[in-house]
Amino acid sequence: MEKLSLDKQYYLFKNLSDLFSAGFTIKESLQFLSKVGGRQLKVKKIANKLSEGNSFSDSILGLIHNDFYNQIMISEKYGNLSSCLDELSQFIEVKLKNKSKIKDLLFYPIVLVIILIGIFYAINTFVLPQLSSINSMQHYDLMWLYIILFCTFLGSLIVFVMYKRLPLLSKRDIISRIPFIGKIYKAYMGYILSLELKMLIQNGIDLKNILSILKDFKPNTVMYKLGKKAQCLADHGEDVGKLTQMYSFIPTEFNGFFHHGSKVTDILIKLEAFSRIKFDEMNRRSNQLINLIQPLLFLFIGICIVLAYLVILMPIYSSLKGI
Repeated sequence: MEKLSLDKQYYLFKNLSDLFSAGFTIKESLQFLSKVGGRQLKVKKIANKLSEGNSFSDSILGLIHNDFYNQIMISEKYGNLSSCLDELSQFIEVKLKNKSKIKDLLFYPIVLVIILIGIFYAINTFVLPQLSSINSMQHYDLMWLYIILFCTFLGSLIVFVMYKRLPLLSKRDIISRIPFIGKIYKAYMGYILSLELKMLIQNGIDLKNILSILKDFKPNTVMYKLGKKAQCLADHGEDVGKLTQMYSFIPTEFNGFFHHGSKVTDILIKLEAFSRIKFDEMNRRSNQLINLIQPLLFLFIGICIVLAYLVILMPIYSSLKGI
């Protein structure tokens, strides 16, 4: 089945969570949602799969983001599904709000960029040929600008291809090291990892069994890959905490949470508090980055406008000096 858009995933998780809180079962909730709203067809398919004996996580497989699937699968088997869906709906809500903010902030600068491109084209097509027709006036060719743009595009393409060929964990490690964006991603991973570990530990699952459970995750997800790495370290008698040194997106605080002799209740309290802190940090840093986007774009546009004026005025100024 075609994957649901992010807002539709939010609709599904939020409404299911609200219906659970009202006392509905999973089947009753899906049957109710299949008769109301504007997304009945997808919900009916989920309800049909559930009635055929599939679990809820299996019924929505392929419809939602893989990381969301992992959390739902854990909560359905070992935790509280309603709480998990509520957490996911809050996370997606923040993501949708930030996405909407970015769209609003980018609209005006993008219009200016389009106008700017038109100005550069007009200068190169109409103004510069007129200026160059005057013998005493120096001609400034814009070929250098095209070369710079081409080299920038080619360099970006090479970096993108090299990045795509990297293993998943290496990709995420690179993202976590990028200025501004990296801090947001590290906060996101801290939130996700602490939330999933909390759901497993609160149901009495020890570290060894957690590694076994991670094998059931979707293979192309970070948690699955981390589980394999952790299992490899454990098989060789090494400390699993070494992962925090190997990958910068894994919170180093985890080593303190899971030190020898820690009580399960204490670990759960720390993970709960840590997940809340990282969620708030992720939201705060995202807003800070969003607020930087528009000023930086306007600065770039301003520089380009100055360059456009210089392209016209410098030849005129050079010719006037010769008079």
